[in-house]
Amino acid sequence: MKVVERGRPRPPDCSLILMRTLLIVLGAILAACGVIFAFLSSYQLWQLQFEVNERLPHDQRLEPAVWTYFSHQKLRELQRKLLPQSSRLKCSRLYAIVGCCLFFAGVGVLLATLR
Repeated sequence: MKVVERGRPRPPDCSLILMRTLLIVLGAILAACGVIFAFLSSYQLWQLQFEVNERLPHDQRLEPAVWTYFSHQKLRELQRKLLPQSSRLKCSRLYAIVGCCLFFAGVGVLLATLR
């Protein structure tokens, strides 16, 4: 706070407080949207897994306990064989990229505002 001539502290500028509050809200909204898009990316992969498993015999279904690089590769191979026209993998990648960008943009805005 700046001191005026009479020695009393000057009140903070309301427009600066409002701008900082709006930036905090914007950063939180961007980060939340990033998390939502990450969930949508996972949801697309789950739906693709269900669609692939519907077309496979029961003993050959893809149901990994932990998703690794190799289980994703297996899902991609099965998708190319069984559902070549499906665009779920492209949607999943797009949602993941958008989600990462939004999340890190939101975190960046929050860190820049709160420093």
